[in-house]
Amino acid sequence: MEKSSESAQTLSQSLIRKHCFGSIRLGLLTPEAHVSSTLPVMSRVDEWAAILMRYIRAKIEKEGETINLGEVMAYFQVDLVSSVELGKAWGNLSQNTDTFGFLRMGETVVPAVQSISYLPTARAIYTSQWFMKLFGPKKTDTSGLGLFQGVLEKEVEHRFNNKEKPDEARDILSEWMKTDLSAEECQLDLSLLMPAGTETSIMTIRGTLLLLMSSPAIYRKLKQEIKDGIASGIISSPVSNEEAKSLEYMQAVLRESMRLMAPINFGFPKRVPASGDTICGKYLPPGTDVYANIFRMMHSKEVFGTDADLFRPERFLESELDVKQMVKVVDLVFGGGRFVCLGKALAMIELNKIFIEANSKCVLTLFPQLLRNFDFQIAMPEKPWERIGYDYGMRITAATV
Repeated sequence: MEKSSESAQTLSQSLIRKHCFGSIRLGLLTPEAHVSSTLPVMSRVDEWAAILMRYIRAKIEKEGETINLGEVMAYFQVDLVSSVELGKAWGNLSQNTDTFGFLRMGETVVPAVQSISYLPTARAIYTSQWFMKLFGPKKTDTSGLGLFQGVLEKEVEHRFNNKEKPDEARDILSEWMKTDLSAEECQLDLSLLMPAGTETSIMTIRGTLLLLMSSPAIYRKLKQEIKDGIASGIISSPVSNEEAKSLEYMQAVLRESMRLMAPINFGFPKRVPASGDTICGKYLPPGTDVYANIFRMMHSKEVFGTDADLFRPERFLESELDVKQMVKVVDLVFGGGRFVCLGKALAMIELNKIFIEANSKCVLTLFPQLLRNFDFQIAMPEKPWERIGYDYGMRITAATV
């Protein structure tokens, strides 16, 4: 059946009714969630971090030290998120390909949708029921958004029709199936969570590595903190989320990277109510869409100091600055209130584990994990990356510290 307009209506209702504090789906991924809910997520991240380390090691042994790390990280992220959400990976890394054209869709569809969303007239036209019915994605499509939706629908219907016991699976879909959510609601939520959990994390990981490789002193300091943590027994293998959070410089690097390499420049708009509103002394009439300028906020000299344009993680460790305020502002990258990013906790767990396990000396353990196992160097310093797309040449060798 073709359900473009019906799905759009169900989606809008689902967003308002379900995506709020207290939602079971939100609770699964937010930092406030009970530890038992996030254990499966941590387990998946550990599993896929180990797979990533083995993949990189095999790739540089076979093809040489210079690889397109951007593409590798994109394949890894899609496999990780599909595994966390559906219980099984799409196979991008194992097949060395963009399964279902999902990443290619991200390069074309996502920017187009984001651009249209900023134009009220265009948004009204392109999201109207008649337009979606005539030109919208369909599950019978062989590429693009329609194929993606078809894949999700097939998986969700399979799980519901086979009446799989949720306790037998350890993924997000199984958690949702424990509630009264319908198969369609699960499918629609997954269609939001999948791109939200991939594109933004890919950008953050790539951006953080670029900043570190461009700042040797910071890179060495971070490597040394990880080395000292291993020597003192603070860091185990695989590193736990709590262990990573205890490394002050590591956390400062991640916050500074998210600040300068924010995965989005504008969040979703908030609409002024019928009574109108006054913001910063300016009256806004009813129905006005208000966007947060994330880029401007992350470069505010009032919040982050006069050197706000510089990559300097130490600012988050200095007492003369309002560190708590800076952290709150950086957290706005994930949104806020009932519209906070559903993948925030997963993203932070992943970043904490990935960068430690990539930066320290190679050890033979069950989870041969990025800074623990490898040293990184920009392959082409005059043109290190393509911000749009996944081209990101990197020379990778076994760690020397």
